[in-house]
Amino acid sequence: MFNPVDKSVWLTVLHFVIIQSIFFLGGVYFKKTNFIKTLLMLALISFICNILAFIFFGVVLGPFLSNLQFISTADMFNSNIKVVEEALGSSAKVINIAAPVFFYGLLAPLDYIIAFFRLKEAQVDKGV
Repeated sequence: MFNPVDKSVWLTVLHFVIIQSIFFLGGVYFKKTNFIKTLLMLALISFICNILAFIFFGVVLGPFLSNLQFISTADMFNSNIKVVEEALGSSAKVINIAAPVFFYGLLAPLDYIIAFFRLKEAQVDKGV
């Protein structure tokens, strides 16, 4: 049965608002084929972030992961989390707090603010 005050419903609405703000910014920023360009920019940004994360974790966690032995999938996941927390120390706790705050609390408002100023600039340029 559908419950409109369920946490999963509000999380879905929040994800929709975040995705909509990203595509709204892409629609304001790009003039032609803005949907495709926005998708390409999202793919490019995710590719760059993955490369940076790969380099970062290879440099920081390389010595810790070199002699790690895996037994099962559950043990592998738990031991990897412990190794990451051990290597990063308090930085892992900061990342665990800062990433959701940025994604859920700051990404959509930042997108809307940037889109507002870009739209305002475009209106002044066209004399509207």
